[in-house]
Amino acid sequence: MPFEPGLVHTPLTPFAADRSIDFDLYGRMIDFHLRHGAQSLGVPMHVGESVSLTDDERRALIKFAVERAGKVPVIAHVSDAGTGIAAALARYAQSAGAAAIIATTPYYWTPPPAMIVEHFVQIGSAVDIPFLVLNAPEDMAGAKINAALALKLIDKLPNFAGVVDSSLDWQFMIELLTDAARVRPDFQLLAGTE
Repeated sequence: MPFEPGLVHTPLTPFAADRSIDFDLYGRMIDFHLRHGAQSLGVPMHVGESVSLTDDERRALIKFAVERAGKVPVIAHVSDAGTGIAAALARYAQSAGAAAIIATTPYYWTPPPAMIVEHFVQIGSAVDIPFLVLNAPEDMAGAKINAALALKLIDKLPNFAGVVDSSLDWQFMIELLTDAARVRPDFQLLAGTE
């Protein structure tokens, strides 16, 4: 059965005066999202300060969200500049009960397509749960996913479930859906606004 995230909400990460995560407020925010139509949660995404958090803080947010959300699926954002770090966070997310993981291209640099494929293969291979790729070229120094790259990932990763696209590149979207549907009918293209 394909992973169907539905309407994904991405809570912010609240901080206390001492700059620690305010988990009481975070819990209330998750409850708010669940009461207002969230069919799954993406944590901690970029709007949730993911790039500014320590590895321990990211792990704590994922674990807390999984426990607080109950039966509502949590998609763990595992992106990092280092492939090994992202793969380790992906393994942690799966062990904590995340329903899926999501990752972008590596932070701070623009690798060639072959390295992007290898980056995603190592992350996706680290887990058995569905793996989504976030295509956000405006936020990622122009590094983007194209249909040929996505097809290579489909070929190499049985758990590659889809692309969350915020590029608004309609030609890419049409090409991706057409080509991916031929080899993986349940492959998804999801709209992202992050």
